[in-house]
Amino acid sequence: MIAMSKISKRIANKSIVQDVSFSLKTNQITALLGKNGAGKTTILHLLAGIMSPSDGKITVRERTKIGFLPQYPVFPDWMTASEYVVYSAQLSGLSKQRAVEKASNFLDIVGLEKAKGESISKFSGGMKQRLGIAQAVVHEPQVLLLDEPMSALDPEGRSDVQTLLQKFKETMTILYSTHILHDAEQLAEDVLMLQDGNVIAHQPLQELLGNLPSQGVIIETSKSLETWAQHFNQQFPSATIEADAILPEWKVKTQNVSLSKVY
Repeated sequence: MIAMSKISKRIANKSIVQDVSFSLKTNQITALLGKNGAGKTTILHLLAGIMSPSDGKITVRERTKIGFLPQYPVFPDWMTASEYVVYSAQLSGLSKQRAVEKASNFLDIVGLEKAKGESISKFSGGMKQRLGIAQAVVHEPQVLLLDEPMSALDPEGRSDVQTLLQKFKETMTILYSTHILHDAEQLAEDVLMLQDGNVIAHQPLQELLGNLPSQGVIIETSKSLETWAQHFNQQFPSATIEADAILPEWKVKTQNVSLSKVY
């Protein structure tokens, strides 16, 4: 069980999040969606116990059963991948023998089986992200919190992380932050949407999309309306068109299309 009830956080008299309440469903992936500065990192830090709330109540069944990956993790470059994950496992309370076993297992799972003995200083950005995920799950947490886990990755790296999180969902409740709509659509079952420190929506992704009004896309072009209409209707067969001589506008039903594809 992990939940927030009427949580507010103020830093130097500045309100960061206000009156936030939600609970996470077990073994489900929830996207914490909002633009930069919306309060996503603050909420993750509060749940992880890195910060304390100014007001409200946070319910977490067991703090030791939380895994956390910050947006900008700092790695000890003098360690090997195996040494780092073993050390992380021991910090969570595992014995040395158990830590070695778990570290080896999870490094295999995240695709670093051939790099266990390599210095972290030689790792690419994508490899470090995999390493960060391994340290976050090596103690087999019930809840996994990740801050922008895909924002710095290329398309292949994003796909790899999404595959890993889908696998971990079988035994973990996952909350990850993102400011990219496409990342939420690709992975999340639930969306917790933040704006200026306030929760403005929390519901299943498809339900959220279904409740949105039809989207209008205004395109100004020097090409003929017929040329644009043909191309646009190939992409969105259900779209309807409203146009004048200058600005054509297509209406797209959100229930049947990825919003990120529109934008």
